[in-house]
Amino acid sequence: MRRWSQCHRPRGAWSGARKGVALGRGNRKDGSKDETRWGMSEAAMHKRIHELRVEGMGILKIGRTVGVGTSVVQRVIAAD
Repeated sequence: MRRWSQCHRPRGAWSGARKGVALGRGNRKDGSKDETRWGMSEAAMHKRIHELRVEGMGILKIGRTVGVGTSVVQRVIAAD
């Protein structure tokens, strides 16, 4: 016969939270700077995105070339 705790244990994505499993980063920050993340400053990245867009390159290709996501590229282009 099964015990009550075996039948009625918590299941699902948050079941580990009760057991003290750390979820997410909490209040910690990455500590990474723009140059470490993208290999260039944010201003240089914006300038590079604008240059590539003027040349006629698409959003997906700009993201791959610069090494950022498409949402970043869209945000920079929309800021014009």
